[in-house]
Amino acid sequence: MQDYIKAVSSFNLDAAFPNMESHAYDFRVDKYEPNRVWFTIRNSGTHTGPLKFLGRTIQPTGKVQLLDSTCA
Repeated sequence: MQDYIKAVSSFNLDAAFPNMESHAYDFRVDKYEPNRVWFTIRNSGTHTGPLKFLGRTIQPTGKVQLLDSTCA
């Protein structure tokens, strides 16, 4: 576990994407588990800072990134 924590401790999305915004939408109740609500979230931001991950540094690209995921 210590190796994992060490590997991801420098991971900082706020530094890499300082203008990141999250937009949650499409909320729905799970028909089999009514106490669970599912939703979709879209994150967007411009890669303007260094992204450090697993001992590597990815230099800023200036590109806008759009990421979608479904959450419960």
